[in-house]
Amino acid sequence: ALADLITVKEKKGMLKGVKLVYIGVHNNVCNSLIEGCTKTGVKLTTVTPIVNEASRDDQLLEEANKTGLWESTLDAKKAVMDADFVYTDTWIDMEFFTDPKFDAEKEKRVKLMMPYQISTKLLEGSNAFVMHDMPIHRNYEIDSQTIESPKSVIFEQAENRLYAAKAIILTLMK
Repeated sequence: ALADLITVKEKKGMLKGVKLVYIGVHNNVCNSLIEGCTKTGVKLTTVTPIVNEASRDDQLLEEANKTGLWESTLDAKKAVMDADFVYTDTWIDMEFFTDPKFDAEKEKRVKLMMPYQISTKLLEGSNAFVMHDMPIHRNYEIDSQTIESPKSVIFEQAENRLYAAKAIILTLMK
């Protein structure tokens, strides 16, 4: 989330008042964004048709609700229309993506989540930058055109992970 917020600040020049939309599974990435955004003044909308119950943090959600900076919806099209950033993550954990034992769950998730894919169609009319924490399942949670679009900041976001990690290490060494 720190690297993501660095990327947001680089692109918009500020954090407070920026609108970020996260579309995907409510998981640890979503939790980190909720905490990071609500603590820095970023308005966050989550579109999460699936909740990973192991990642659910009711105390975090209760605190985020108090800030007025976090909301949740299932209307992805409406959410992205005035977004500054649209962010997604994999719908299927990396270790399960090619595991035959997970095929039924994978098929179920893909069917449920495909209408929420970050795509040129979904982003039509939006001027949002596009984010993904990688690795990417191309043409699942995000289509190839969007990954390669001029509005994609996915690779800058990845680069910023290095700087965020260095800053954390430096702080911990003091």
